[in-house]
Amino acid sequence: MGNKIHMTVIKNKVNPENLEDWFTTNRAKVYERSVETASLLVSNLHLEQEILFEFYWNDDVYAKIYMNKKDVKTAMEKALNFFVEQEMYEKAQACKDIKDLAV
Repeated sequence: MGNKIHMTVIKNKVNPENLEDWFTTNRAKVYERSVETASLLVSNLHLEQEILFEFYWNDDVYAKIYMNKKDVKTAMEKALNFFVEQEMYEKAQACKDIKDLAV
C-alpha cells in the first residue's frame, strides 16, 4: 500500500452558528482550497479523499469537510466558473487542467 500524503490542514476558527455565512463570504478561499485538494487527489492514485476544511471552536473540532476523488470534476467545474467570473484566468486554467486529469 502506498503512503497517504496529507496536505497541511487549515483550521478555521468559526463560530458554528456562522458557518454558512463563512462559506458565502469566503468563496475565493473555498475555491482555492478546492483546487489544492483536487490537485492532490488527482496526483495520488491511492488517495480517495482528503480533508478540504476543518472548523473548530473553543479549541475543539466540530466539523471536517472532505473532498472525494469522485467529486473532483464537479468541484473543478464550480471553481472554474467562479474564477472566470472573477477574471482570475490562471486559476480557471488550473481548474480545467485538474478536471482533465480526473478519472
